[in-house]
Amino acid sequence: MKIKLVSIPVRDQQKALDFYTKILGFVKKVDLPLGEGNRWLTVISKEDPNGPDMLLEPAPNQFKPS
Repeated sequence: MKIKLVSIPVRDQQKALDFYTKILGFVKKVDLPLGEGNRWLTVISKEDPNGPDMLLEPAPNQFKPS
């Protein structure tokens, strides 16, 4: 079994993208508009482009993990 996608809830996708790409060195892989200002936005490791995609998923304001 191999993990292919990891979802990370974020409040601001652009700030998260900037952090993961400019600070941590990840690379943007997919950026598709979903409507209402949300995007299907994934980043991958520069060192392991075949590793899991990290989905920077828009989180609601009152996100409560289950």
